[in-house]
Amino acid sequence: MRRTVLITGAGGFVGSHLAEGFLAMGDTVIALDRDFDAPTRRRLVDATIIAASLSVDAVAATGRIDLVIHGAAITTPPEAVGLTGAQHVASNIDLLLTSLDIARAHKASDFVFLSSSGVFAPTDGDGVHLESTVPTADMPYAVAKRAGEAATMAAAG
Repeated sequence: MRRTVLITGAGGFVGSHLAEGFLAMGDTVIALDRDFDAPTRRRLVDATIIAASLSVDAVAATGRIDLVIHGAAITTPPEAVGLTGAQHVASNIDLLLTSLDIARAHKASDFVFLSSSGVFAPTDGDGVHLESTVPTADMPYAVAKRAGEAATMAAAG
């Protein structure tokens, strides 16, 4: 079964490699990110590349989407991009909520939120991170990822 997969954050390392994998499986891939460098564009030549900010309008004309993989995130420390910690968390949650809106608007049957080992502090799990390891990192990116995990679970409700 051929699916149409939207990957947000597809210009980044993880997102672009996921896009390559889905293309290799024969799926149709819509790769969305604010920017794609030339090597990534070459690797994703068979994908529909949308270089735009994440919004419902950016993918409005794409038609059916079966699976949304949300990988877009602001990973840069907040002070480096002129944000407070709270603004950084809110911006990342806004990206997630927009992706959920896209999934609903396109009646996607599946949604995946990509979290990160960044939710863990160096002392969590003595360096071994399992599903049972409680994450305690308190930097804004970690807080945003944990909030995103909770919001995704609530949306699936």
